[in-house]
Amino acid sequence: MLFPTALVLLLAQAPDLPVWTLDDALGAFLRSSPELDEARARERSAQADVTQAGLTPNPEASITVGNIPLQANVTGSGNGPGLSRNAVSSLALSQAFELGRKREKRVAAATSRVAATRTSYDDALRLARFELARVFWQALVAKEKRVLAEEIRARYAETARISRARFEAEDISAADLDKIVLEGSRQENDVADARSAEAVALQELLRLVGPGAPPAVAVTGELAAPPAPAPDLADLSRRARESRPDVRGARQRVETARRDLALAEAQAVPDLTLGVTYTHSQATPAGDNPDTLAFSAGLPLPFWHRNQGEVAKARIELEAAGRAVAAAEARADREIAEALSRLSTAQEKARRYDEGMLARARRALEVADKAYREGAASLLQFLEAERTSIQLRQDALDTLFELRVAKLEVDRTAGVGAATERATP
Repeated sequence: MLFPTALVLLLAQAPDLPVWTLDDALGAFLRSSPELDEARARERSAQADVTQAGLTPNPEASITVGNIPLQANVTGSGNGPGLSRNAVSSLALSQAFELGRKREKRVAAATSRVAATRTSYDDALRLARFELARVFWQALVAKEKRVLAEEIRARYAETARISRARFEAEDISAADLDKIVLEGSRQENDVADARSAEAVALQELLRLVGPGAPPAVAVTGELAAPPAPAPDLADLSRRARESRPDVRGARQRVETARRDLALAEAQAVPDLTLGVTYTHSQATPAGDNPDTLAFSAGLPLPFWHRNQGEVAKARIELEAAGRAVAAAEARADREIAEALSRLSTAQEKARRYDEGMLARARRALEVADKAYREGAASLLQFLEAERTSIQLRQDALDTLFELRVAKLEVDRTAGVGAATERATP
């Protein structure tokens, strides 16, 4: 735990730390996240595949020199010895022409993969936004707990001062004074733990932001979530089908599989190769024409190989992609229902605190504190009221964090904002 300890010291010694809101943290993440850089690189690679898919096959050229005599024909009808009287040289050019609209279908399949990589990027951003926001609010609640621990420690210092005065006045026993001192020591430990927890939460936030993050930051924001209308399951389900990237990606995979099938079927169509050959012959004494042209056309006969295996595989992929769409939609519906259930529970817990739990605990503590200082209440009664108040205030912070995360989960599962925000490199 050396790094959190060093971060605690840095937080204590650097008053000019950058102070981040949630939007600041998200902006820094979009600028420096290695994961998003990798996703952008995959998209650029897919775009390069589109360029490659649209290229036309190169023509082929060949040069041939033949009729080189190993034993010269020296008869009257022969050419006699030497290359100059026998050599035949040829220059051939050929060009393959893709039939079955292969190039068009190859480009279509590659373009569909670009769209698939974009949905993958959007989904990575959707999940990263949720995790970054969750860790940001975790850092903020850790800060609030540290402030609470410091506040309690300061009040305990005052309680200890009063208790010492009462002990000197023989109003309380040495055992009661020792309990107050020990409780103060426990509060010192709680402050140290709270500072360490805050440092660890900030460290996790900076790790998620990426290498472009500053060495240390402070966070600010309103932990209590603003009121919002109750979300509707049917509306969220509809929005998830329209904008959630993994659902859109599943539909895009169907389109990609369909185009791959069309390409596989087109690959069964043989390609036509046309060629022209120029021949120059030195063997004219034997009656050869000195210069000739030849034209050729070649076409494979698809008797056995008609790309049957690739076509069958493409059809299987298309069927699997169709099933994946239904699975993605069902998964989205299930996750939305679970998120709404957690949101409802968190809202109910937060409502109890809003309805006066904290106020009643605060009043009970004030009464116990006053009574203890005046000698009308025992130390045990005061400590019990103190611990109840502390626990409730900490639980209230945890509930506010739980409510924040529950709302984030609803947005994440419904794909809210996923189709509208893309980072630029």
